[in-house]
Amino acid sequence: MTWDPGRGGAGPAASRRAALRFLTSDGVTDVLTIVVAWNFAVAQPLLDVLGRNATLFVAHDSPARDIVLLAVGLTVLAPLLLALVVAAVTVVWPPGGRTAHALVVGTLAVLMGGQVVERLGEAPIVALVPLLAAVAVVAVHLYRRWAPARTFVRYLSPAPLVFTAWFLFGSPVSALVVPGRTPAGALGPAGNPVPVVMVVFDELPVVSLMAPDGTIASEAYPNFARLASMSTWYRNTTTVASNTDHAVPALLTGRRPTYRAVPVARSYPRNLFSMLEGTYTPNIWEALTSMCSAEMCGSTSADVPFTERMGPLVADTWVVAGHTIFPSAVAGWFPSIDGKWSDFGASGRSPATPTGPQLFREAPGTSEALTEMQRLWAGASSDVATERKRLAWHDPHAAVRAFDAGLRPSRRPALHFLHIQHPHYPWRYLPDGRSYDAPSPLPPFDARWPAGETAALARSRHLLQVQDADRLLGEILDRLSATGLVDDALVVVTSDHGISFGAGLQPRGVTGVAQGDTAWVPLFVKVPGRQGGRIDDRPASILDVLPTVADVLEMPLDDPDGRSLLRSAGPAERAILAAGGEWLTLPPDAAPRDQALRRAYEEVGTDPRDGHRLFRIGRYGSLVGTVPPAAPTATSRAVLGDAPAFVGVDPRTGRIPAFVTLRIVGEDDTPSVSDGHVIAVNGVIAGTAHVQDRESGTVVVGGLVDPASFRTGRNEIALYAVTGPPSGPSFRRIPLAR
Repeated sequence: MTWDPGRGGAGPAASRRAALRFLTSDGVTDVLTIVVAWNFAVAQPLLDVLGRNATLFVAHDSPARDIVLLAVGLTVLAPLLLALVVAAVTVVWPPGGRTAHALVVGTLAVLMGGQVVERLGEAPIVALVPLLAAVAVVAVHLYRRWAPARTFVRYLSPAPLVFTAWFLFGSPVSALVVPGRTPAGALGPAGNPVPVVMVVFDELPVVSLMAPDGTIASEAYPNFARLASMSTWYRNTTTVASNTDHAVPALLTGRRPTYRAVPVARSYPRNLFSMLEGTYTPNIWEALTSMCSAEMCGSTSADVPFTERMGPLVADTWVVAGHTIFPSAVAGWFPSIDGKWSDFGASGRSPATPTGPQLFREAPGTSEALTEMQRLWAGASSDVATERKRLAWHDPHAAVRAFDAGLRPSRRPALHFLHIQHPHYPWRYLPDGRSYDAPSPLPPFDARWPAGETAALARSRHLLQVQDADRLLGEILDRLSATGLVDDALVVVTSDHGISFGAGLQPRGVTGVAQGDTAWVPLFVKVPGRQGGRIDDRPASILDVLPTVADVLEMPLDDPDGRSLLRSAGPAERAILAAGGEWLTLPPDAAPRDQALRRAYEEVGTDPRDGHRLFRIGRYGSLVGTVPPAAPTATSRAVLGDAPAFVGVDPRTGRIPAFVTLRIVGEDDTPSVSDGHVIAVNGVIAGTAHVQDRESGTVVVGGLVDPASFRTGRNEIALYAVTGPPSGPSFRRIPLAR
């Protein structure tokens, strides 16, 4: 409140004076001060980020009313509640109210000052703390002592309404709030209405599937090799964007995406789904986008209880706020928001239980499960649509099982579309589908991979998860073969974008060396009636997918940016959307892809018969699979993370502790950051460990170990520090603390 230094007494009289004063213009100004300061320190920066990343609301299936409520809550309800609490304290206890008002205004001034400093550049904490403390003192002093400051607050009082209106109607969020047009349908009927099966894996670079000679690495990916043997593999295919919310709309429309557009049907009215609406039965699973209309696929939010919708949205908004309004030193305390669009708090960890509906917890083949799968395939009811999106995002294994239930011949042609968040980060699956928990290695997407083995370890985890994706593809191909659709349907398998690995590279880099990993994606097309496989190295793009589908179905298109791959037309210019909306031209040849392929095999080895290949990370990777020699014992000790997980291991269950983390505590012989580390499981070196963090007297190391090294029951873990050449290493055993 606006404080008079001469009035600070306690007691009933002072409380009455404070209560009466609250009703005056000065009291209203005190409330407005908190509301306005909150809007500039918290609401506006947060709404700016949310408005530019409207896909978060698509991932949450948020209806317009939830988005409006969130905006009003941030700009009006939350600060007003805070101001009224301070006012209530003032009425009851004026000195306490004065202190509370000063703390609130000072804290909000600190947040605003910190954001300004962040934009100017990173400041050391020793300079930042006194600077922001001075900002708080000056802000409170000016408000109390300088009348023009209070007048200025009154002039800024419309700010909450302005920020709310801009967010709802001036940002990309408007596509989700303002009623739009009905999606445009086809320009004409399909002359050849064959079934369509399209599978989109997320974040899968084609380099990850290739052997050093440019073929499919069939030992690691037998099902992709099987698909290549029956289809045309367009080996020189590139994406148009490194983000899903741009790439998938391009895939489904054949048009270059608009940078600020939200991946919903309203933003892209003519797409594969709208073109086939009314004539094809939908079996559509979208992980992130909502390109299919509610009329065709069902609403994904209408029947979800309010608390179940808003709870996760508010939780994720809080995490985004932590990265937006707080200084970098504090923002690091919050879960990472990179690599995904929702569920930030669960980053890098496997769900404790499947997220799917009841049918996935029942025994396969039961009549109840079969009935529910048929309902999932045929229905457009709201609860079914919600489960489809939830599973495609969170549980790829369950999504594929339910998707497969819809793969069957029918009198009416069907559109089977599956986009799953797999093998996308977080990497938590082994090739056989078992999961493990591990910390996140992923740097922010505008940052770069750090030096050392961090990127190589991430690539190995990615490749293990790609093998799991290959297993899921095998389930789909088996189902297509069993139902006869493999011969009768148009089958398309592709990815939206890739990911780059390597020290100094950006994970989603679209320039330089990173381009070959990020831009080049797999594309397999099997046309009905055609037998055998072949490789086509013409320049291609995911923009060519819809024109190719339309060509097979004999449907007209209105001048797309892509062209049918079944035609012999010359190559179109290829480009990729970079951060900031800039388009960068890609070369017609595949030189960046080939360069990325060579670099990948320098990291993971080339021998497909080596079962330890993906665990031989770093300088001492050749030691994996050997028995460590007798070694002197270090005085340091290692504390095993999640030690109980290694006591009752059952390799037959769905989870196994394949990532081992240890904290080394010691003094004189604490391993240096340059030392190597290996992890032995049951007496055999099963993986290498790498420094993840280092503090005074403590080194945290972690590594991926071969799951085949585990046995049922108790497993013995041992950590060794290694020095010297790999051909003649020296070992020191670091005993585990008991």
